[in-house]
Amino acid sequence: MNYLTTQNYCLHTVRKAVLACLLLTFSFGVYAQTCSIKADKLKENNYTNLPSVYDFGGSTFVACKSGMITAISFKVTEESAAQPNAMLFLENGIADGVIEGESQTYADYSQSASVEGEGLVSTITLNTPFPVEEGETYTWYVQKDPDAGAFVQAGSIDPENGFEGGSAWYNNYYFRTVDNIFSVEIK
Repeated sequence: MNYLTTQNYCLHTVRKAVLACLLLTFSFGVYAQTCSIKADKLKENNYTNLPSVYDFGGSTFVACKSGMITAISFKVTEESAAQPNAMLFLENGIADGVIEGESQTYADYSQSASVEGEGLVSTITLNTPFPVEEGETYTWYVQKDPDAGAFVQAGSIDPENGFEGGSAWYNNYYFRTVDNIFSVEIK
């Protein structure tokens, strides 16, 4: 091997190593940019019934990183009807924005949402990402479509619930032994 061939070989090897490092760094960087709160694999053995527009239901959770919530997914029971004009809400901390006997809330974030029925999972992509801080508690909750049928969120109760990062939430109250079946994406 002459000097020029050795030099080209070394340059080629260095380029491959640099490219591999960049790809590895980029791959881990993208992976580290998203985290998920997951209570979506729980055994379904409970529910939260939202019989009227005066009822709000969801879950508390602790943010797994500082960033922006971009989507929330949750499951309903087989008995639940589709809710094409439901509302999604988010609050900092354990929510307390629902006014008893009224069909409104003073949440930190709200948007309309279409929710699947009949045992399906709905993913709601936020129109405006919601900022969160790692280790802080937040609450998501929904309100049924006033013109739709039954709205029943799927849940899990002790001892099968197993989700340590939050609790089911209903009309300003949370229930430590019950969890909704849901996930939250934070980027």
